[in-house]
Amino acid sequence: MGNSWWYNFDVSKYQKGILAILRIALGWTFFYQGIARIISPDWTLAEAMLRGETFARFFELIFDNQHLSLALNLIWQWGFVLIGLFLIIGLFVRLSASIGAVLLIFQYLTALSFPYVNPSSYLVDGNIIYALALMVMITLRTGRIWGLDGRLRD
Repeated sequence: MGNSWWYNFDVSKYQKGILAILRIALGWTFFYQGIARIISPDWTLAEAMLRGETFARFFELIFDNQHLSLALNLIWQWGFVLIGLFLIIGLFVRLSASIGAVLLIFQYLTALSFPYVNPSSYLVDGNIIYALALMVMITLRTGRIWGLDGRLRD
């Protein structure tokens, strides 16, 4: 198992730089979306998520509960802000990227009117692309590249 190419995978300085920039850019995207949702007086998760048809009834049941809907609003707004901050500074990257990927997959599912996600997307949209990029962050441990995860490990 130790001779597998994956376990001996070495990343050049250039590749590490690109991965760190990708992590920071994803962090900024999450941070900005979270802040935009917090300062927008009209934003609600229910309104944002009840666009699709495939799982519409399931999500309608969730958002019919006012307390749960309010809690999910706060989780989404502040979750995006915190995920963004952690990705930017490179702290708890594996955890925050994992949570971020789950949130994005939920967003994808709520927008899905199988096989279309929106009029210009067939099966794959930006949420899936971002979730996959976050999975790269998880597997390559990019918090250790120009991030605080690397400082904590030392």
